[in-house]
Amino acid sequence: MTCSEARDAMLVADGADLELAGSGALSTHLAGCRSCRAAAAVIVETVSGLGPIVARRRVVLRRRRVALVAALPLAAAVVFAVVYARGSARRNESLRKEAFAATPTVAVEAAPGQRATVIKTADPNVTLVWFTPGAGE
Repeated sequence: MTCSEARDAMLVADGADLELAGSGALSTHLAGCRSCRAAAAVIVETVSGLGPIVARRRVVLRRRRVALVAALPLAAAVVFAVVYARGSARRNESLRKEAFAATPTVAVEAAPGQRATVIKTADPNVTLVWFTPGAGE
């Protein structure tokens, strides 16, 4: 293996091969080549320095994941409440419309000695009721 091939192989090599613990062609080359061994040592040192950074990143990602998983039921409850409230408002509106549609006539009870006059208007939701004294008074 040439130095150029060894340096290309170092970029994708296992840590054991870079530390001369492997049994492949790269480990054999590193055992006999001082400059490639120095390059491998730099790679090992750099990668080992990344360990705490990677570990911290994993902790941050794990915390975010836990927060997301904890927030999912709350988000689902909010969505359910909004959908239920909209449906409830629609049901109430339809009930109001049915209530007006179900009472096409008006029933009025006048007190003794009074007369009630019911006047329908052009608006089906408005009816006037006029109370007057009775004829005998």
